[in-house]
Amino acid sequence: MIDTTLSDPPARRRHTIREATIAGLREEMEADESVILIGQDIGVFNGPLACTEGLYDQFGPKRVIQTAVSESAMISLALGAAAKGLRPIVDIMFSDMLPLIASPLIQTAAPFRYLMSGRGSLPVVIRTRGGDGPYRAHPQNFEALFAHSPGMTVVQPSRATDAYDLIRASVASNDPVIYLENIYLYNAFKDDLQDERQPARIGSATVVSQGRDVTAVGYGRSVRTLMNAVAECEAKGISLEVVDLRTVHPWDSATIEASVAKTGRLIVAHEAWARGGMGDQIVSHISRTMFGQLRASPAVLGAPDIPIPWAPRVRDAMSISSAAVVDVAVEIMRRSER
Repeated sequence: MIDTTLSDPPARRRHTIREATIAGLREEMEADESVILIGQDIGVFNGPLACTEGLYDQFGPKRVIQTAVSESAMISLALGAAAKGLRPIVDIMFSDMLPLIASPLIQTAAPFRYLMSGRGSLPVVIRTRGGDGPYRAHPQNFEALFAHSPGMTVVQPSRATDAYDLIRASVASNDPVIYLENIYLYNAFKDDLQDERQPARIGSATVVSQGRDVTAVGYGRSVRTLMNAVAECEAKGISLEVVDLRTVHPWDSATIEASVAKTGRLIVAHEAWARGGMGDQIVSHISRTMFGQLRASPAVLGAPDIPIPWAPRVRDAMSISSAAVVDVAVEIMRRSER
């Protein structure tokens, strides 16, 4: 079960997603000595992109454990530690490396409680960074691969407040969690960690912009893209309602269904490939369960079915833009008025 009694957030200053995640990790490590970090260069180097800044100095090498450059060794160490009662957090430098640990995660960690008839659990968090970003390396997005595995939780916050809450909820979970931080958003925006707010929970989406005409669902970077499209759609007489999924799996069908019941139209946008992505999953569900309430066929915006290229102009061309969101919204409105 996830701990629902989270303490107050840290000092009231504005945080980036990176800073908020570190703050959440620090609080969990201070509260529970069984929480440990495992990863490459996470000690005196402060981790890739300074992802563990200050934690080694505070907790030392017995709880911030540096490993060799071997993702398979890291995940094996973590699963063994979890089986013996610790709560390890494995820092995988970038999400491009997630396939290197797919077998133990999918075949052992995800189904462990069911394999053990509920008599055991593997509370392990895989923390990593992915997507396109300022320095253009490691752009792959593999979240749908792991979201397809029952027993696995996948989260990706789009703002610092949710990052703080979701990393703490991930550590508190008794099942394996992949915690994804979008590189583009990593240090790009700051938010206040307000006292009086409803903390983000695993499996809970949120409406971040109210609208009446089209429901637009995203997670991670695509939420920012959708929010940029709100004013552009408004200029064309279209009111866009934006839903931040926050948890990629298990995703919050009730919040999306409530929004679509109001608008009758749906767009799902994500940075990952469109084919076989979460957009396909969500659109399939809504089309089956709410067919009679849809006023136009839903749309999915995602990367085209090609490998992510290095060439900057080609990569930019395959990224989702707010203009593309507006074009799809206009087309959905046109089709619904026939």
